[in-house]
Amino acid sequence: MLSVCMIVKNEAANLKLTLPQLVKHAAEVIVVDTGSSDETIDVAENLGAKVYNFEWISDFAAARNYSLSLAKQPWILWLDADEYLKEEDVAGLIEELKKTPETIDAYQLIITESPFNQTVRGSSYPRVKVFRRERGLHFERTINEQLVDQSGKAVDGEILPILIYHWGRFLSEQKMTEKKARYYRMYNDHLRDHATDPYVNFLLADLLKEDKRLVEAYAAYGITVEHAGFDGKIKKEALIKMAEIGLKIGKFKESVNCAKEVLKIDEQSVAAKNVLATLLVGVGQVEPAIEMLEEALNQTGETVDPIRDKIIPRVVLADAYARKGDQEKAARYRAEAAKLEEKYNAHSTK
Repeated sequence: MLSVCMIVKNEAANLKLTLPQLVKHAAEVIVVDTGSSDETIDVAENLGAKVYNFEWISDFAAARNYSLSLAKQPWILWLDADEYLKEEDVAGLIEELKKTPETIDAYQLIITESPFNQTVRGSSYPRVKVFRRERGLHFERTINEQLVDQSGKAVDGEILPILIYHWGRFLSEQKMTEKKARYYRMYNDHLRDHATDPYVNFLLADLLKEDKRLVEAYAAYGITVEHAGFDGKIKKEALIKMAEIGLKIGKFKESVNCAKEVLKIDEQSVAAKNVLATLLVGVGQVEPAIEMLEEALNQTGETVDPIRDKIIPRVVLADAYARKGDQEKAARYRAEAAKLEEKYNAHSTK
């Protein structure tokens, strides 16, 4: 039913943790090694994966597509070595695929940033990670590979409530330094010839933001917004990041404008309302901030990112009510935020 496809290099430590439950439940786990010098190949083989070699040609899509060519099952789950699924979620995914109608070609899963070797819910976003093998879907772009159909259109899909815990931002200091240097080099090399590429500018901005180089990150997100074209999804995400960064670097007017642009794309965006409400509270306009966020919470059901959509609004509301002098409601929202944080990490491996 399911082939798991991975491309790896020097990932022995991660594979010891992320492979066992995949091998146990998937029909096959395909690991394509692109030039490891550690025990990656031995670890993968000993855990039961099928290991193949691929000479690295600085092209992520090429390596991904090679891994797909080796798969034999009806469905493919593509992963990186630092992406972890709980065993019950792997089994649950397979059961979901068994009953999926033929009209559905792909699913998005929820990627959440988590500390290494833990299952703690962090900042989250959906991405297409599971798709049918025999529908001509493949990867394009040498960096930030994108799954597309036979016509070259980006593949979308319904979101399944299955979490992938991404450990890639919480490695050792040495590994993080090496990883960041590698990605800075790749992104800057690409942008020398493709300076307005919105996707790579977005990736560069994310990296700069992670390194707290906020002014540079703000500018790179701005290039993404300017050149996003018809890709409203990446434009919206870049605008949200600009609005949030603007709060931190004193670009308050620009933050407001970015948040308003987000609301033109998605009038229900809680992230944009968080920014606007924070600014309103900061200048003493607590009533409109309270009204905005309480209305947003009433409209929010299940969400991909509960931190952004459920916890942060309650933290801002607690601040707003405290400034208003209503300590009872402030305490209530603080308690709700803490309870939600506990709920979403109730089964974590802290």
